[in-house]
Parts: sequence; C-alpha cells; structure tokens
Amino acid sequence: MYGLKQAPRAWYTRIDSYFTRFGFSKNEADPNLYQIVVEGKLLIIVLYVDVLILTGDELLILSCKDDLDKEFEMKDLGLLHYFMGLEIWQCSDGLFVSQRKYAREILEKFNMHGCKPVDTPLRGGWRKEDATSAEVVDAIIYRQLVGCLCIWSIHNPIYAMLLTNFHKLWLSHPSSSRRQAIMYCVIS
Repeated sequence: MYGLKQAPRAWYTRIDSYFTRFGFSKNEADPNLYQIVVEGKLLIIVLYVDVLILTGDELLILSCKDDLDKEFEMKDLGLLHYFMGLEIWQCSDGLFVSQRKYAREILEKFNMHGCKPVDTPLRGGWRKEDATSAEVVDAIIYRQLVGCLCIWSIHNPIYAMLLTNFHKLWLSHPSSSRRQAIMYCVIS
C-alpha cells in the first residue's frame, strides 16, 4: 500500500529530473509548466498527472516526443481536443477554447438542461437570511454541484470568488435557497 501512495511522487520526481537534465526551466507561477528555448524557438510542456501537453515549435515538439519515447513508455494522443473541461479547436490562425461541453454535462447531470440563461449570477433581492431558513437538501448532490462548479471556475475567474463563498460558508448547511443560488451560477 505504501508503494502505491509513493508512485505519483516517484513519477513526478523522475520526469522533473528528466526535464531539468535536458535544460528545461520550471515556470515560477506553475511548477508543472516547463519551457526551453533552443536556437530562438520555444517549446512548452505542461505536466498534469501522467499527461504531457506540448506546444511550441513543431520540430522541437517532434524531437522532444522522440526523446520522451526513448526514456518513458508513452502514447501520442495527437492534437489536444478536450482537457479538464476545456474543448480546444486548433486552426490556422490560433486556438479556440470553450467550456460549452462541460457546462452541458453539468446541466444534464443536475437535470437543468431545460433552464434558460440569466444575465446575473444571483437574482436581485436575494439575501443570506433566506438561505438559512429554507428546507435542507441532499448534501451529497449539493456538494457534487459545488465541486463541478469549482472545476468550472478554474477557467472562469468571475465565478471563483463567488464559489469560494459557497464552498466555505454553505457546504455544511445545504438548503434549497442556497442550491438555487448556485444553480444561477450554472445558467448565467
């Protein structure tokens, strides 16, 4: 059991030392983002658990994939299309990133697919006091909804602060008013 818990750390240590040995530098803001400039050409690698995302100069990407394949057992999944709730379309003039699919999955999971969009995350006149006096709802479903929105908010900073409050203050006392307030976030 102990060995299984150490496997992710061992993997990260191994791949981190591999990248460092080849001259990659870690980004200060994100230690899972590695970059290297070779003859004026940039190569960026993002490491997420056991997934590597490579971007930059095409020849550097091909060379890096060959080197990685010699060192590690790897599978090339091709161009990135979907990752952590993000849909990615690559075209000649750049990238298009969307969370439409993830938002639809949330709406389907919580039976909200028929809801209409709203302009603001909360209706006017909503008060905190209303939430404490409302009926209690299923805590598991409520927490799942908050969790889905936390993942969604990683890429939507507008909701991050709002969800922080939901997470900190409301998880221990889920109510129908609080659930309704969270659902406004999904359909706004």
